[in-house]
Amino acid sequence: MNTIDWNSLLSSEIVDLCALGSWKEIRHDNTVTWLAYWNDPINSKLFKYVFLGASSSWKGQSDKEKYEKARALKVLSCFIYQLLLILRFHMIFCMIFKRTFLILEYLNIWVQNYIERIRAAYTKDFTSKDITKQQIAVATYFIDKLALRAGNEKVQV
Repeated sequence: MNTIDWNSLLSSEIVDLCALGSWKEIRHDNTVTWLAYWNDPINSKLFKYVFLGASSSWKGQSDKEKYEKARALKVLSCFIYQLLLILRFHMIFCMIFKRTFLILEYLNIWVQNYIERIRAAYTKDFTSKDITKQQIAVATYFIDKLALRAGNEKVQV
């Protein structure tokens, strides 16, 4: 009986190898990189291994598959990174928009309150004993209600 263990690359090779001679063991194990191994005749505690050459098409095919998988993962990770950037931008934009909207809302409330105070003031001045205050109140009323523009007419050139 032979002392060499053989690792076939394809499970279909097992039958063909059995016909070539007697082996200690023939197996199909794609988790290891050796093709065959045996006990060293000089030092029985050591093993000798046979590996595929670096330029072997089998090894190259495995390396190519690893490279293609790494490339696909890189493309996927870039896509996920870009998606996260877009989501982060969207979240920041929404926060800014929300804050801007709140500021505009508060500004609108402040302006409305200011206009109401002006209207209350000129309405009160309608009944003032001072004739100048009454005239200013009436002029302010017309500016407000008729949306008049105070000032001179613009001359078109």
